[in-house]
Amino acid sequence: MTRFLHFLRDIAGLFFDDGSLAIAVLAILAIAAVLLHNAWFDGLEALTFLAGGVAAALLENVIRTARGSLFAD
Repeated sequence: MTRFLHFLRDIAGLFFDDGSLAIAVLAILAIAAVLLHNAWFDGLEALTFLAGGVAAALLENVIRTARGSLFAD
């Protein structure tokens, strides 16, 4: 299992500089896809959830990176 997770992080690292960001974006995408199959969750709500979730993940990543570089000096 550890090899599989390492493999997934390496693949995610090809597309994103931070593997945890890639995993978060993929999780948000999967949740939006599952929610889209519910009758009460239409396309516009899924798009809003997807855009808001990805924006929140990016913001969290930027804040975490800024704090890390701030305290590294």
